[in-house]
Amino acid sequence: MAPTTPAGLPTQKLSGDVARQLFEARDRGASRDEQEKILAAGLRDSYFTDGGRRARNLEVTFTGLIRADFSID
Repeated sequence: MAPTTPAGLPTQKLSGDVARQLFEARDRGASRDEQEKILAAGLRDSYFTDGGRRARNLEVTFTGLIRADFSID
């Protein structure tokens, strides 16, 4: 089970590569859809497929994404 915030929202650490891709996408004016695809791929890789060790053909799509918060540890 993924860790959660005090409000019960799931949390997941993503790689620095995902952050780099998001910043690059933002800087070139990428659409929200493109940025959501980057987040979905990062979540797929870090959580669902465990870095390629399981569910290798899994596709992850965000639907109805309302909010995503970020912090740097």
